[in-house]
Parts: sequence; C-alpha cells; structure tokens
Amino acid sequence: VNYTIQNIVASASDVWIGNGSSYAFEGNIDDVRIWSEARTGAQISAHMNQELKGNEINLSAYYNFNKSTGQDVVDVTNIPDNGVLGADASVEETDPLRINSDKVNSENDSYLSFDGGDRVFISNGSQLQVTGDLTIEMWLKPGDINTKRAIMNKAVGGEYTVYLEPGGQLSFYNGINGFHTGTANVDYKSIWTHKPLDSNEWTHVAITRDGTSGICTWYINGVFSRSAILFDPAVNPIASSPDDVYIGVDRAGVSKYLGELDEVRIWSEVRTEMEIGQHMYQELNGNEPNLNGYYTFNSTEGQTIVDHTIYENHGLLGFGNA
Repeated sequence: VNYTIQNIVASASDVWIGNGSSYAFEGNIDDVRIWSEARTGAQISAHMNQELKGNEINLSAYYNFNKSTGQDVVDVTNIPDNGVLGADASVEETDPLRINSDKVNSENDSYLSFDGGDRVFISNGSQLQVTGDLTIEMWLKPGDINTKRAIMNKAVGGEYTVYLEPGGQLSFYNGINGFHTGTANVDYKSIWTHKPLDSNEWTHVAITRDGTSGICTWYINGVFSRSAILFDPAVNPIASSPDDVYIGVDRAGVSKYLGELDEVRIWSEVRTEMEIGQHMYQELNGNEPNLNGYYTFNSTEGQTIVDHTIYENHGLLGFGNA
C-alpha cells in the first residue's frame, strides 16, 4: 500500500493539554516534549527516563512541570512558550493538581527505611566477590546529607564500598589489599559523584567499574556524572576480600545510613548508560545474565531479605536473628 503525505498546514489554534473540545483527559501527565525532528526509537528509549536540559537541538517545547509556580506552566526551552494551568489564570477547583513524583516502580513496591541504627547483613557469597567488571545500582532517598554515612560496605581495600559523604556526594571505594582498612591512595582509592544528592528525594545511582581499563563511572538518574581510572588492573588488580556485605552501616557499626533505600543490584558486568537508564524504573526478573545480586525488598520473610537471583545470597535484616 502506498501512502501520499500532503503538506501539513499550520493552524492558528492554541495548544491544549488534557482537554480537546468535549474530550477531557482523566489521569496523570508528565514531561511533555515537542520536537521539530523525527526521533528514532533508540533516541526515545534512551532518554525517556531522563530529564532534558531544555537546550537540545530541535527541541521546540518542553514542559516537565517541575519549575511551574502559581498558574504558570514553564516551557524549559531556550525560546519558552509558557502555558497556563486550568482554563485561565485564576485558581479553580477544576484545575489539574500538581503532584510531586516519587520513584517509579512496580505496584507491589516496598523499600527499606533506615533510622540510623539499622542494617542488612549479607554473608560473603562467591558471587558477591566481584573483582572485575562491576555495576552497582540502587535507589536512595537520604534523610541526612551532612554526615558521612555508609550505604554499602564490603571492603574499601577490596571489591567495593559506597558512602554518602558530608554535603551529599556519593563515593565509591575499591582497593588492592583485600581488607576494610589500609592507606588511602595506596591500598584503596575512591571516586565521588560530580554533584550532591538532594535530601528527602529519591535518586537512582549507579557505579560501574571496567575490570580491564580500571575506569570507574558514576551515573545519577541514568545520566553520566563522573569517570576516573582508580587502578591499573594489569599492575594492581582489585583484590577479593573475606568480608561480608553490609547495607546501611559500615563494618564497625559507626557510620550508619539515615534515609530510604530500594532496588539494590550487583552485576558482574559494565552496564552502559543506555542500559541503566532503560531499566532503572523497571523491576528485573532475577535471571538476567551477569546479575549477581538483586534485592527488591518486596519479598521479605521475617528478618530475611530475599536475593532474587539464582544464587540466593539472602540477607538478614537488623542485628537480631532471622
């Protein structure tokens, strides 16, 4: 079948969102984008879970509803065509409601809330002793960003450790002596995120490590943050440690996380920016290749924190017995 597309004629009509004459939309709308280009499937999927800057080429209008105040709906592009919430500039009961979005996940989603005295303990399974290619992902909603707090602790001189630093930046440590102590910049090194996290807001974070090049990279909400070479694996390979994995506290029980945490994923591969962005809002099946640990916190049995991978390195909630 052949189709002939006639010239599209520009109209003098205004743009309405949520209402078209007698057809009114009922539901939620977010992140409206209008482009003067035909976006490819790859471009759409790569950026659909990421906010834009507003200065992207051929982006004609962009309404993320984050910067709107009063009745104004802000167009974030360089040449803004701002909108008005409701039928006019006055506040009416029929106006759409602004809802601050939380992280997106499954309908059965639950998460862990740490009050500064909690932890998850996971024994040192062989699948968690990742010394080569690595990706760690999780959702964080910190309640305090002014104190150094342990997020995930295995061994700073070994496979991996993640801290929330004073001021809100995240740090990733790994090292070559296989212990949780040592000399900084000799036995272990770290890389920090470029910008701090916001307190009391959900943020998706991911750190990757290339086991061949030694390059470690931070991603925040699926977007590149910072990259650096910490060690040359050919000269100083990352060491495996006998240490167990702690979530929400360091080994000494001194540095404790305060806030909420969800969807911890440990991979023995370097996930790409596109893979992280595409799947950060989606629950996994648990049988994905190179997925070494997966903790959704949706399925708990007593004090047991379920690992949904085939390896079943289950954790223990708190300091008591299961």
